[in-house]
Amino acid sequence: MAEGVDTEMKSHNDFLDNVMPHVPSANVDMALLEIKNTIIDFCEKSLILQTTLDPVTGIVDVSDYDLEPPKDRRVTKILKGWYKGRELTPVSFDEITNPAAYNPNAADAPVRREDPRNVWQKDADTFSVYPIPNETLANAITLVVALKPTRSTSSIDDVIYEDYAEIIAHGVLARMFMSHDKPYTDFKLAAARQALYTAGLNVARDRALKNYVRVSKHVKIRRI
Repeated sequence: MAEGVDTEMKSHNDFLDNVMPHVPSANVDMALLEIKNTIIDFCEKSLILQTTLDPVTGIVDVSDYDLEPPKDRRVTKILKGWYKGRELTPVSFDEITNPAAYNPNAADAPVRREDPRNVWQKDADTFSVYPIPNETLANAITLVVALKPTRSTSSIDDVIYEDYAEIIAHGVLARMFMSHDKPYTDFKLAAARQALYTAGLNVARDRALKNYVRVSKHVKIRRI
């Protein structure tokens, strides 16, 4: 089961106990900024914070739809999707060769209007499906996505704090030790902390993908 958005939240201040003892002369506001930056980076790269979005209504002749994540969250990646009861195949930008997937009115482009079979994320706010739906159907599209917090929030889901506070602290300290002309500047310590952060991030990503989604390592690219 994916790690969904938890109802319990932790303030960024809760991470200070793992950071400040190692940089006692640091400004707390600077530490909090790097905590925010590291949490966003960790969630984006690990894909560990996952949820199922509210179902989306498929609309006839419409291929583009809005992503609507929970408050103070942005979608990092679409992990799985379904149209009605059929699983959608995620594709990348390079796999999309038919301009009708973007523009149903493209000249001389073969347009397919039927149940969608493919899904791709255009940016943090929108996604597309293809073929283009040939009917309007409520709750037709279901998506499981990975999330990251927005920069406007100063809290994170409790599961991130409980399971990964130490790893995130490594990332924060790596950033702070890399600061120039500070009492705590230490490039050697920065490299050591960065290595620990990267190792922990990779473990979290492996957990997110293999334990929850189990993505195949052998995927044949199919053009659409």
